[in-house]
Amino acid sequence: MNNTEHYKYKPVLFFALAYVFTWIFWIPAIFLPESISPLLMLIGLMAPAIVSTVFIMVSDSDLLKQDFKNKIIGFYKVKWLNVVWAVIVFAIVIVCSIMLSLPFGQSINQFSFTESFSFTGVGIAGAFITITVASIIEEVGWKGYCEDSIGNYMNWFWESMIFGVLWSFWHFPLIFISGTYQAGLMVNPLYVINFFVSGIPMGFVITWVYLESDRSILACMIFHLFVNFMQEKIALTPETKCLETIVITVVAIIICSCSENKKQSNDDVEKKRMNSVYYWRTVFSLDTEEEAFLERHKIDRIYLKMFDVAIEYNHAMGKPEVVPIATMQFKSAIPNDIEIVPVAYITLDA
Repeated sequence: MNNTEHYKYKPVLFFALAYVFTWIFWIPAIFLPESISPLLMLIGLMAPAIVSTVFIMVSDSDLLKQDFKNKIIGFYKVKWLNVVWAVIVFAIVIVCSIMLSLPFGQSINQFSFTESFSFTGVGIAGAFITITVASIIEEVGWKGYCEDSIGNYMNWFWESMIFGVLWSFWHFPLIFISGTYQAGLMVNPLYVINFFVSGIPMGFVITWVYLESDRSILACMIFHLFVNFMQEKIALTPETKCLETIVITVVAIIICSCSENKKQSNDDVEKKRMNSVYYWRTVFSLDTEEEAFLERHKIDRIYLKMFDVAIEYNHAMGKPEVVPIATMQFKSAIPNDIEIVPVAYITLDA
């Protein structure tokens, strides 16, 4: 039977393995020729997605596996209006950043497209294909397991904060690999610092897109691709991108103030897709046929009537009072892998 309700997310182990299996390929790429390093970069990029998929596949939870599938290919889960709004908000962020940069001597010509990308792409792939593939692969890893693993233990704010910090720092070796966007920032330490700091408020924004789209990975892929493309093709100067971080931070604060401070946990997944039955007898006793029924139909939850609530006359007190009657008696053990929801039946008189 489905053991999802007993599955415990392992965020620390996930991040440790995601970092290790990324960096063991990216660090050697720093010292190897550019003919070899792109392949290592691609393998390292895939590491979080592979770790995420492995964690889910070995979880012994059919529900977790089905949820992972739905998050990737579930077009019905995407709240397209929210995705459009997120894209529009980021476009407004770019416009505001450019306008703020003008008093600091930056050019109005930033309202234009660049002729090329700031990096060469991975291997034979062009830069556009590279950022497209990166958007897809990264989100499979970070939203396939990572976000839910943090959200299982943290509220929305800390989920976004922790994800933003760890996701940002995950890119660290790239600043030393020739030809990458991050390596191009090394001309000024301020640009490098801004890149890593900007990942934190962006973590809030993309977590908002994820949760508001009913945990859709596809929605995050679309938003991630748009952000990468706009960051590359709009002619923002590095100085303006520093101001952009401030604007994104303001947006993140607004999102936090407008969002519920809720815990997005593993239970949120389970409660949506659990086969359930009601048990309304006063004696809990399962015969072999009933046990086979639970197994055959993959019943995950039983709503178990514990007692009735009725009104009886209390002669000692000389008035009626509300009392429990028909209390449940147990003659069979409750299956360990089935969630029990206690239920009380309130009679019409009560």
